[in-house]
Amino acid sequence: MDENYAPLVLDNPSIRTRARPANRPPRFAEFVKNQEEISQRVAAQIKPFVKQFSSFSAEQRRAIFYKISHKEMRIDLSGTGLRVFAEGDGYTLAGAKGESLEQLSQKIQQFGDIKPAGGHLANEYLVIPLTDFTAGSPTDRLSEELLARYAELIVADSIVYEIELMSNENYPNGQKTELQQLLNSLQAAITLNGVIFEHERVGNFVRAVVRTSGIIFKSLVEDSYWQTRITRFEQRPEFETFHTTLSEFQISSLKKIVSPPSEAATICIADTGVTACNPFLSPVVKIERCASFLTGNSDINDEYNHGSGVASLAAYQDLNLSIDASNEAHAWIVSARILDENNEMQVRLFSKVLFEVVNKYAKDGVRIFNLSVCVRNKTWNETERRASKRSSWVARKIDELSKEFDIVFVISSGNLSFQMVNGFLSDGAAYPSYFQSDECKILDPSQSVLAVTVGSIASSTTVLSGRAVAMSDQFLPSPFTRVGPGMLGEIKPEVVDFGGNWVVDAGVGRVRTDPGTNVMMASNKLTPALEHDSGTSYAAPRISHKLARILNDLSTVISEKISSSLLRAFLINSASASSDAEENQKTFQEQFKSVGSAARILGYGIPDLAKATFGDSYTVSCYFQGTIAVNKVAFFRIPIPIELVEATGKKRLHITLAYAPNVHTSGLKDYLGGKLNWRLFRGDASEEDVVESLSRQEVDEDDGDKTFEQLLNEDEKDIAVQDKETKEITKFKYGLRVRSKGTIQHDVFTWSQHKSEFSKNDYILAISSFKRWSNKSIPYALVLRLEEESLSVPIYSRIKNLLTRTQVRSRV
Repeated sequence: MDENYAPLVLDNPSIRTRARPANRPPRFAEFVKNQEEISQRVAAQIKPFVKQFSSFSAEQRRAIFYKISHKEMRIDLSGTGLRVFAEGDGYTLAGAKGESLEQLSQKIQQFGDIKPAGGHLANEYLVIPLTDFTAGSPTDRLSEELLARYAELIVADSIVYEIELMSNENYPNGQKTELQQLLNSLQAAITLNGVIFEHERVGNFVRAVVRTSGIIFKSLVEDSYWQTRITRFEQRPEFETFHTTLSEFQISSLKKIVSPPSEAATICIADTGVTACNPFLSPVVKIERCASFLTGNSDINDEYNHGSGVASLAAYQDLNLSIDASNEAHAWIVSARILDENNEMQVRLFSKVLFEVVNKYAKDGVRIFNLSVCVRNKTWNETERRASKRSSWVARKIDELSKEFDIVFVISSGNLSFQMVNGFLSDGAAYPSYFQSDECKILDPSQSVLAVTVGSIASSTTVLSGRAVAMSDQFLPSPFTRVGPGMLGEIKPEVVDFGGNWVVDAGVGRVRTDPGTNVMMASNKLTPALEHDSGTSYAAPRISHKLARILNDLSTVISEKISSSLLRAFLINSASASSDAEENQKTFQEQFKSVGSAARILGYGIPDLAKATFGDSYTVSCYFQGTIAVNKVAFFRIPIPIELVEATGKKRLHITLAYAPNVHTSGLKDYLGGKLNWRLFRGDASEEDVVESLSRQEVDEDDGDKTFEQLLNEDEKDIAVQDKETKEITKFKYGLRVRSKGTIQHDVFTWSQHKSEFSKNDYILAISSFKRWSNKSIPYALVLRLEEESLSVPIYSRIKNLLTRTQVRSRV
């Protein structure tokens, strides 16, 4: 965190720096006078291929590809109907997606016909760079090294090399199906002596390591069937495969593992214990403070091989296993062993054990408790909820402890079993549609309203078995993760992080784990020091790690005690779908329509440490923590600079409210002693406008079990009236009714045009408090982050000055 851009007192969001978009000046102005001549020349080059392609059969069209030579600059083939599969020095290889090359012809014709605008020619980055267009040769797909040795390799007894398989389907499901078929065809083509060692799928490509004879290698290169199905052949790189990395890893190959700073936050891992002699754990575990809470067993070591891996991820977030790699921890670990060698708690009450754990460590200053443990035979679905109106003991205990000790519990959402998922698949329920089943709901105690519940997404599609395929795409929900909502109908899990993936064996269709899609972590042994596994258990400690990093940063700029609500608010305010996963997330949103809102499984997204406490000239975070009496309204004035009128890009305001009310000792109907919600109004609204709006448009506190979709629809009905009559900002991502369900209320407002009247005065954020059964004031924290995405209008210093002036005026 850069202290020059530290969060400003009032509200506090996380920040992400975005690269300044370059204004593209006219690059080809000298070609304007010759645009028609250039268009005719290029059109003449491609005309024979356009005509020839239209006469091909479907299989001939699938087999052919083209080599497009161009100047040493990028060439833009978007909208041409060509699918790029390889790029070299001054050339691009591409196959046709459709039944003709007419789109390419039209683009070239437009270059000559359309009058330049602002010095730019239509499709200039396609036509001007293009120097030649020819049918591709089979050996064009070879890397330079393989091409140079081709005559030698095709007579070799055995060769190991890498290939890329490409699907020509347009949609993810079709791509996945075709790629699996291609793997099957490849396996059949290279038998008997050929082997597919491992493969990884990304989008419409699969990259695989294979071993074949030289004769088979030649057939894969030259046979027409494989021309556009195997799009690239490359020599094996000079590094080890995943298998050898795992089996031959030596701790001595790493640089010294660095302990966290002495003042860094401590995370309590309530689990199966930790093995502190493991080389990844010995630098981070406070061995003298670890304890066993088992009856008649004081051994703190991890006999089940679970807690040690969890602890390593909490301390480091990821283990870097490359030669000479550095591993630097950012959190200390204390272990509370609550499960024995059989992963059981013997005869003890879960809720009582948790009380003893928190009572011991919270008094020593521990603020973050990781619980990667769920009750696997207790699913929090509607049936269980109706049957548990007066129970939910463990989740209730977690809420009581969170409130009493002002701590944060991080809990995994629980996992689906292989048996369950195989059953869904055999019954015809494919991924992700099987998530709609009540059997897939989160496990107790992850319905806790004050805890942060964590689901899992896939970090990898690497598969070490040649006949299996990863079930989930990268950044999408892991096949085993579980689905909300929570106890109050709120968004649960709130966040997701990497917990691994599963694979499906070809032919048999059975689900299993695979080392390539698993998470690497510390083992419960001195050697081998590594283990791999998958599950939401390993997503949760990554979130605990991020909370510890946030606590570390805030402790350097905030002198007062940092509340658990402030920690939760900073964490959630940094969450969003990964930019790398944007296309995958959109695809999943479409797939998830059959299940309901994607927020029930993805929550608010992946927390991003690069946003959490980071600021710069174009991004500002503000925060406030305090208490509010019941049945009151707090008005926060949020300075949104008038200078944003000059900003050409999008403006984005992230807002998170977290609060910690009392919870009922029995029953779920009025579980919370009081409730809060927030609303935002533009700067051209007076405080009287806000008061009048709040009196007319209150959230229905008794909307019961309405779905997210129903709540969103009700919000949309109010938007037009509210916008016109009260100047309230309502076009948020989630909306008032959905976000107001829980004790963490997050939303994002994005706008393009900022009018000067919007900043006539400060924006007003109103937090309303509603009494349920408790008269006690409610602790809460508010965090905001304003981003100016065009990077053209500095806002940090402006907002800092506005806040400082307001604070001086208040003191006077």
